[in-house]
Amino acid sequence: MAPTPSIRPKPASGTLVTAGPRVNPFPRPPDITLAKNDKLKDAVVKAVNDDVTARRGPPAEFAISIADPSNNVIGGFNGDHEYYSGSVVKVGVLYAAHGLLEMVRRLANLLSPKSADDLFVSLRADMKAAIERSSLLIFGGANPQQRLPNYEKVLAVKGSGGKLQIAFNTTYSNDLRLMIVNNDNDAAGRCIHGLGFSYLNGALEQGGFFDPKSKTGIWAAGDFHHGWTPVRIRCENMPERTGGTAQGATTDALAWVFAIIVLGNVFDDPSSHISMKNLLKSAAAESWLVLPNLNADRLDASQVTHAKIGLGEDPRVYSEVAIIKGIAPKTDKIYMVAWQNIDWSFYWTRDIVTIIKNAIRVYET
Repeated sequence: MAPTPSIRPKPASGTLVTAGPRVNPFPRPPDITLAKNDKLKDAVVKAVNDDVTARRGPPAEFAISIADPSNNVIGGFNGDHEYYSGSVVKVGVLYAAHGLLEMVRRLANLLSPKSADDLFVSLRADMKAAIERSSLLIFGGANPQQRLPNYEKVLAVKGSGGKLQIAFNTTYSNDLRLMIVNNDNDAAGRCIHGLGFSYLNGALEQGGFFDPKSKTGIWAAGDFHHGWTPVRIRCENMPERTGGTAQGATTDALAWVFAIIVLGNVFDDPSSHISMKNLLKSAAAESWLVLPNLNADRLDASQVTHAKIGLGEDPRVYSEVAIIKGIAPKTDKIYMVAWQNIDWSFYWTRDIVTIIKNAIRVYET
């Protein structure tokens, strides 16, 4: 597998979106960087190896990354490996949806269209080419009818005379909540249909959360079996005969996008960050790391402040990205934790809890 590039923000104008659009289609470059850190990586690897030895289990094939945002560093075990992840990629859909909303507002502020119809006409005329070519993997592989946003399905536009108020419509806003808090696949399919594969994956790629050369990072080119043709990439936990995954990720990329959503400042309107954070805070109650029926050793509910879980179907795998706090010895610190490819045939989420605690203890001493 090709090595994953260092986690760094891309230039303000990516090579695929510089010609044509009147406004940037995507959020500005991330303001938080996470550099690979040997001390943190070694702590995670040691914790994994100690757990495997203690359990006398087979070699670990799962992945886990821990990010320390106070020092802008990240370390992990298999953190740059692409796996089929299941529902955890919905966090990327959430990010892209708010990017789309802000793109529309930027164009409206620039052009002052007199009506919603005028706005939608301008969007399709001005932004189509840049959006379609923002992810060449999608441009070359997806059905053209499934690439572009359906603005009417996403937005509520009120007002007239060049002073429009633009927000998610009630249905789309409710679907975002169902997708994140309830892990609802039907709602996720509708959210993805509103964005289109090109905008969704273009936002992730242009933000640096997916690398098209190595084909690693957050890849969301399926609609949870709701009728669209998926675009697949190679991953390590699905056989080649399947063609790979349309819902994959690396834990490094998951931890980073979570840091941007919850702690960053990349969106024009701070309310976008607030909206996403509130959904992820509500979703923390479903964290695999706190559910008592799953963990002999679990985190307290107060220790997981924001989360998005994942459950894959074929193969059946579990995953999560979360913000945790209150882990000794420095109980005031927060960490981003992302893990995936636990199948519960041998390793359970209790192993992840043990690894998190032991890795942070070693890292902080």
